[in-house]
Amino acid sequence: MLHPLNGDTTKTRQLSPTPGQILGPYFPLEPDQAADNNLVEWPGSDGLTIGSKMRLYGRIMTGDGNPIANALVEAWQCDANGIYPHPDAPDHHDVDPNFEGYGRFVTKSDGTYTFRALRPVKYPGRAPHLHLKVTANSFIPLVTQMYIAGEIENDDDFALHRIENEYLRTLLVTELLTLRDSSEDYYAHFDIVLERTSGT
Repeated sequence: MLHPLNGDTTKTRQLSPTPGQILGPYFPLEPDQAADNNLVEWPGSDGLTIGSKMRLYGRIMTGDGNPIANALVEAWQCDANGIYPHPDAPDHHDVDPNFEGYGRFVTKSDGTYTFRALRPVKYPGRAPHLHLKVTANSFIPLVTQMYIAGEIENDDDFALHRIENEYLRTLLVTELLTLRDSSEDYYAHFDIVLERTSGT
């Protein structure tokens, strides 16, 4: 989601920190340090991953809207059938073999990041979502999740509704866009605001 400035912008000009979410049980046991920002395909593979493709992009920012460069952004998700490529995940032996499901990206000088991913899908007990983890020097590490606007499962998702404040919940929900003559099925914009560690 694009983060609006809270309240009277002539006085505060502060952005709400992006709410944290559970890491979940299916974060990679050994994250691939050489992974790129394409969750959809294995590097060098010609295989076609099942599912609609999505380009996710956004900025990592401070509370006053300044970009955070060199932040490590990690993303992971399930395949188009709701299966995670993780040994503890149900039906993990049936995961799409062409789907990597994990990626990483270091933000540029303007704080931007981007991933090629699948359009998130629902699976039993969860609304469609994509996991993100952000670490940066002098900032509190953040684990969060991005949800899709208009999904009926959002109303009952236990992780999303751990956030009691309705406004803060909206910071984790973003619209999917389609662009004419695009190589991607969908686009999503999701900005993330980090909190500084004490003393910085």
